[in-house]
Amino acid sequence: MPAATFELPVSSIARIGADVVVVSLDGAATPMPYREGQFLAVELPDGDVRSYSLAQPCSGDGRLELHIRLRRQGKMSRWLEDGLAPGSKLRLHGPYGDCVWQPAAGDEAVVMLATGTGIAPLHAMLVRELAGAGSARISLYWGGRVSGDLYFADRFERLAQSSPRFTFIPVLSRPEPSWTGARGHVQQVAAARHPDLRNSWVYACGAPAMVRDAKVQLGSRCGLPHHRFLADAFEPAQTPSARADAAVVQVHARLADGRDEVLSMAVGASLYSGLRAASLIQGVCGGKLSCGTCRVQPDAQWSARLPAASRGEKRLLAALDHAADGDRLACQIMLAADMSGLPVNLYPPAW
Repeated sequence: MPAATFELPVSSIARIGADVVVVSLDGAATPMPYREGQFLAVELPDGDVRSYSLAQPCSGDGRLELHIRLRRQGKMSRWLEDGLAPGSKLRLHGPYGDCVWQPAAGDEAVVMLATGTGIAPLHAMLVRELAGAGSARISLYWGGRVSGDLYFADRFERLAQSSPRFTFIPVLSRPEPSWTGARGHVQQVAAARHPDLRNSWVYACGAPAMVRDAKVQLGSRCGLPHHRFLADAFEPAQTPSARADAAVVQVHARLADGRDEVLSMAVGASLYSGLRAASLIQGVCGGKLSCGTCRVQPDAQWSARLPAASRGEKRLLAALDHAADGDRLACQIMLAADMSGLPVNLYPPAW
């Protein structure tokens, strides 16, 4: 479904756990259809955006729920604490993302891995799936440092009690002395308990390091087919600063209004990171091949110097409205030393 822009009022804001806030939105007047597992971009007052997954299944009442982790000095956190209140309106863009539920047969297993607020999209999928007539066995591994990090644990325990095909395994990396459950990291615990994943589906949402490691471990150790690993890595909003001694290249960016800017970008970084740092693109999904908002058009004469587009990049570009031959996603172009002088045309913002 195509992304759109909505303005919805906040119906409630509730703190849950030590550092997570649940924001509920009232979409009854302008319902926003989405698939469980997708995410929204929330536009902040200064025009910057933050991405959050939808934590409840799509329903006819239009209610939306976002789980937001409070971060010290974070823009969204400051807005939540100082300006956002019930009745305030949020400008939203989306939905985005393709980490959505895939039909699973009764003889297939489904393994879900989450850390932190990565539990939100998995909660939406689970509530929808367990209310239906499916028969696939589902195991959820949710990791935190201490038990207080697992702010929805009681909900999953109730789901496990009411559905024989669902198992919930909480995992702690720094458990209290009284903890008797699984210890370590979710991907390691899951790999040990599911040594054969050749006929399984895996969903991984949360910390990028967990997602990357899970993909490697579950593929190499457990035989999980590549196309059966669906993931949503929760990347930080901030673009990392380049090292002072890093080699740089010059990129000539032509803006949609005809102005030109010459930018210095670090070799080894993505074109996306440099354009995002200069506030020239939106980059909603943080380079996860989920939104297409970093679409650019490099000069045709430079195409041979750029890394070839992957199948995933080609698929997303083909799904975008008004895509043109030669378009690329800036998040998929890693800058090399021989790219200095790269000319690239930027499109108007997606909203």
